[in-house]
Order: sequence, then structure tokens, then C-alpha cells
Amino acid sequence: MSLIQLIYTSTVSETFEEKDLTAILASAKKANAEANITGLLCFDGNFFMQCLEGGRSQVNATYAKILSDKRHQALELLSYSTIDKRSYSQWEMGLVPKAALSRPLNLLYTASGLFEPYSMSAASADQFLRALRTAMPLL
Repeated sequence: MSLIQLIYTSTVSETFEEKDLTAILASAKKANAEANITGLLCFDGNFFMQCLEGGRSQVNATYAKILSDKRHQALELLSYSTIDKRSYSQWEMGLVPKAALSRPLNLLYTASGLFEPYSMSAASADQFLRALRTAMPLL
């Protein structure tokens, strides 16, 4: 079975509360470990950008759950591709702290210098996430 990498972005719903992030991380780490999915999640309080890696059926099933999760809205698939190896193999779900989404890093991948995942191309989103992975420890 080939490996798939999926990157999406979404906006928090009006009912989203800060405690929901803790619940999302806890359930994602458990479910992803069981499904052999690895990945990375960026969250700035308004936008999510997440990368999922794993087998095609497992990644598709996980994304289907996210699509029906009422804590997300305006989901947009940024990238879906076959990969040779995982980029985030050490994390069932690594969380990038909000402070890491800095203006200098954002300026490399967006026109405004703000964390604007909807404006990123597939290649930019992938490179942005890889830069975050290598730049800092994750929670």
C-alpha cells in the first residue's frame, strides 16, 4: 500500500472553544496511533492547517471524520499526493505552538506575513510545514 500525504486548512466554527483543541489532540493522537497515521497540526486560534500521512484508506477515513467535525468549517484540501516516505514519522499528531507562526516565516510563504493557509499553494503549504518541523520542538 502506498503512502499518502494530505494537507488541508479550515477555520474554527463559531462554537469552537479553547478546550476543544485539547480534545482534538487527544483523540487524534489515539486514533492516529491505531491507524498508523502521522502528522502535524498548526493552529493560530482561527485557522487550522494540518498534514496527515499514512495509508490511503486510513488517511481518507481520517479526513472524512474531519470533514464532518462541527468544530471545523470551510475546509479546503491544499494537497493530496503519494509520497515515498513520511516527513512527520515521530508524531501521531504534533502541535505547532502559535508562537512559532512568526512573521518572518509567514513572509516566506504568504503575501501579507500573516498565517493565511488559504492563500498557500500546495507546494508552499508543504514547505511551510517542513520548515516548522525542522525549526522547533513540537508539543
